[in-house]
Amino acid sequence: LPEGSRLLTADVNSLYPSIPWLEGIEAATAYYAEHVKHLRKIHKERKLLPPPSIQDFHDALRTVVTRSYITYKERRFFRQISGTSMGACVSVYFANAFMYKLTRHLIPRNSVTPALRRPKWLLFFERYIDDIVAIVDVSASQRDVDELFTDISTRTISYTVSEIALTTPVLDVLVTIDST
Repeated sequence: LPEGSRLLTADVNSLYPSIPWLEGIEAATAYYAEHVKHLRKIHKERKLLPPPSIQDFHDALRTVVTRSYITYKERRFFRQISGTSMGACVSVYFANAFMYKLTRHLIPRNSVTPALRRPKWLLFFERYIDDIVAIVDVSASQRDVDELFTDISTRTISYTVSEIALTTPVLDVLVTIDST
């Protein structure tokens, strides 16, 4: 890493209940559509039933996401009106696809293809569902970082961002940039 490189982390505030249904369903369907050819190939090789059409996937996802009910003290039912249920099998995919849509321009597509609109001072940017770790160079200011996270925020999605530092916890691991 270049001299003066620093770490920062960010966490989405309450991701699962904050994903707007329409935007989340669009993001998850778009991700599915981008990868359905690969899924079809795998299913064919393994002699599995083909994956659903993009429209069927969209319709099933819409039904699952918008028809979520919970019980309270086994006496009352409540219908969820936003976000996705934590613990539902589709929730991790739904959250990942939504966050991918927000951050994909910052993540390189592969080792050869650079990120589309990543600032030059942002040396590394990766995300695990709602947890982000980044490495920034010495030229990055707090204002730059604030603008970056404003760019990937929405009306319902905001972040708790760490201070730029040499050491920071990342997914229960303490990460340090050793400048020696």
